[in-house]
Amino acid sequence: MAAVLRGRASLGSKGSKQGAAGELLLRSGEQALIDASGEAQRVFGKRLTHEIDWARELLAPEPGDIQPIRRGNLLARVPRWTGQLGPSPEWPLAVRRMVVDVHVEDGHVRTTIDQTFFNHVDRTLEGVYQFPLPPEAAISRLAMYVDGKRMEAGVVERDRGRDIYEQIVHRRRDPALLEWMRGNLFQVRIFPLPARTEKRVLLSYTQSLDELYGRGSLRVPIPEIDLPVGEVVYRVRVVGGAGSRFVSQHQEFEVREEGGDLLAEFTAADHVIGADIVAELGDEAEGEGPRVVRLRDQGDAGAGSGEYMALRLRPDLSSLVPAVTDAPARDLVVLFDTSASRGVAELEAQRRFLLALLDHLDEDDRIAVQAFDSRPRWFAPELQPLARLDREALATFLEEEGRLGRGTTELGAAIDAGIEQLAALAGKPNPGDAFSSRRERLPTLLYLGDGLDTTLSNEEAAARIDGRAAELAGRIRGQAHFAAVSFGAGQDRPLLESLAAAGDGLHLHVDERDSLSWRALELLTILATPRVLELEARLLDAEGAVVAEATTHADRLAIADGERLELLTLLSAADLEQRPTTVELRGVAANVTVDEPQEWSQRFELPPAPEGDSRWIPRAWARAHVAALSKTGADIEANSEEITKLGLEHFLVTPTTSLLVLENER
Repeated sequence: MAAVLRGRASLGSKGSKQGAAGELLLRSGEQALIDASGEAQRVFGKRLTHEIDWARELLAPEPGDIQPIRRGNLLARVPRWTGQLGPSPEWPLAVRRMVVDVHVEDGHVRTTIDQTFFNHVDRTLEGVYQFPLPPEAAISRLAMYVDGKRMEAGVVERDRGRDIYEQIVHRRRDPALLEWMRGNLFQVRIFPLPARTEKRVLLSYTQSLDELYGRGSLRVPIPEIDLPVGEVVYRVRVVGGAGSRFVSQHQEFEVREEGGDLLAEFTAADHVIGADIVAELGDEAEGEGPRVVRLRDQGDAGAGSGEYMALRLRPDLSSLVPAVTDAPARDLVVLFDTSASRGVAELEAQRRFLLALLDHLDEDDRIAVQAFDSRPRWFAPELQPLARLDREALATFLEEEGRLGRGTTELGAAIDAGIEQLAALAGKPNPGDAFSSRRERLPTLLYLGDGLDTTLSNEEAAARIDGRAAELAGRIRGQAHFAAVSFGAGQDRPLLESLAAAGDGLHLHVDERDSLSWRALELLTILATPRVLELEARLLDAEGAVVAEATTHADRLAIADGERLELLTLLSAADLEQRPTTVELRGVAANVTVDEPQEWSQRFELPPAPEGDSRWIPRAWARAHVAALSKTGADIEANSEEITKLGLEHFLVTPTTSLLVLENER
C-alpha cells in the first residue's frame, strides 16, 4: 500500500522513466495498492486521515503557533443604569472554579459547564459572556446561583425576555438572559455581579456524538481563559461503556469503571485552560458496527398515540469509486475573506491554514490568491504553478491583508473574479512540464472565511439567505468546483453548504486551536473520498409511499464515505398505522476525479423498534423542526407561533425564544 501525505507521488514499473505512459500519479490524501508484480492501482479505501491518525502529531502546530481567540471570559462592564454617557469598557473576570460534566449515552452527548467567577472590584457590575457552541449543539439548561440558591432558567418569548431583563437591571435585582446571536454564537447577560463576591453560572448543551467508520469521537470545546483557573474538574461518563476504549488527546484522565459505565476524570489546580477535551471512544474489538441503528421515544402518551424515532445511517459509498488512473491537477483560486466579521485570530488561522495547505498540494497544481472584502486584491495577476510560487512573498501579502477585518463581504464579486482567473488558463498546461501536459485540470474555488454578510442584521441575513445562496450558487454551478473552510465562532453554514453543493465540493469548519496542517490534509483527503451532495432522506412504507414527510429531518445535506447520518422524525398515529419499513437516501454523487456528478440513491430496511425509550429524541426532533421552519426571515415570521410553541414546550433557544433566570418568580 502507498499513501501520499504531502505533495504527489509517481508510481510505475521498475526501470520506467518519470512521466512515462502507464505511470500512476497520486496526490496528497490518495492511496494506491502495489501488487507482487509491481503494478500500482489507485484504491479508495477509508479516509487517509482516519487510517494514519497515529501520524497526527507529526503535523502538530509548531512552538509559538498562534494563540486562539479568548471566548470563554465573562466580560464585566459598568451597567447602563449608572448614568454614564458612553459605553463602558469591558474586562475579564477571574474564574475560581470550572467543572465540566460530559454524559454520553446512545450516541448522544450532554455537556454541563459549571463556572464560578469572582468580581474583584469594589462596585457592582454587569457581565456579558459570549461563547460558541459546537456545530449542531443545542442549549438545554441555564442556571445561576443567587444567595447560595440555584435558580433555573425558563423559556420566554425573545422580545419579552429582553424587556424583563432591562426592567430588572434598573431595579438592581438578579436576572440572566441567554440569547442566540448568529451562527453558532450565543450570549449570556448577567446582573448583578456584586462587589468582591462570586457568581456561579451553569450552562448545558446537547449534541450527537461524531462518528467516522463506526469510531466515536468526543470533542468538548473548553473556553479560553486569560488567567489560570483555581480549580478545574473534567468528568466524562459513557453509559454502558465499561470495557471500551477512552483515549484522550490533551489531558491525562484517570479512567475507571462504575457498574456498566466508563468514567474518566481530570483534575488540576491553578491551571491554564484552553485545550479542548478530545477523546476517541469505542469498543476494543475492531469493526464498524451496523449500518442502521434505530431508537425511539413513545413519550408520555404511550404506544398507539404516535412516537419519535431516530435513525443513524452509514451509507455504503464504495460503488462511487471512479475508474481513473491519474488524478487531475488543480487550478486553485483562493478567496481569502478579510471583511469586518473576521477577527484577528480567525484571519491568522486562515493565513496559516493556507500556507500549510501549500505543503500538501502537488507541483502540477496552480494557485492564485485573492484577498477581498468590498473589493478584491490579488497576490499575483494570474494562476502560478506551485513550484514557482514565491511563498515568502505570499506569506507577507497574507500577513498585511489579515491584520484587521474590515469592509463589507462582497462574496459575489470575489467569486466572479475567481472564475475569470480560472477561465483565462482553462485547458492550458504548464509550459515544459511533461506531467502537467498529460493531466486533466479541475478548476476550483477555495473560500476561507465565515460567509457572513456584515452589512445585514441577524433578521435581515435570515430573510435573504435563500435568495443570496441561490444567486451565488448560480454563479458557481458548471463553472468551477467550490470548497469552503470556515473559521471562528460563527459561520453562515446554510450558505456555505449550498455553495459547496453547487460546486461539487464540501464545507469544513476548522477551530483555530486545531492542528491546521492536519486539517489542511483532511480537506484534501475528504475531497478525494466518495461523497454525496444535496442529500435527501425519506421514510417509505411497504408500497413505496412517503411517510411523515413534513416531520422528518436529516442532520446534514452532504455526506462522505464513513460518516454517519442522523434522521429524526415524529410519527403520528396515522403514520404508525401506515408502517414505515424503509428509509431512502437520494442525492448527487461527487468526487474530485470526476467532472460530472451522477444521481445516487440507497435504501435501508428499518430494524425492529427497541423496547426502551431514548428520552433525548423529542427535544432533538423539536430543534430540527424549528430549523426547518426558520430557513428565512419570511419563514420565521410565517411560522413564529409554531416556533415559539416548540421552544416553550421543549426548552429551546430559537429565533423567537430566549432563556431567562429570575431571582424569584415574581
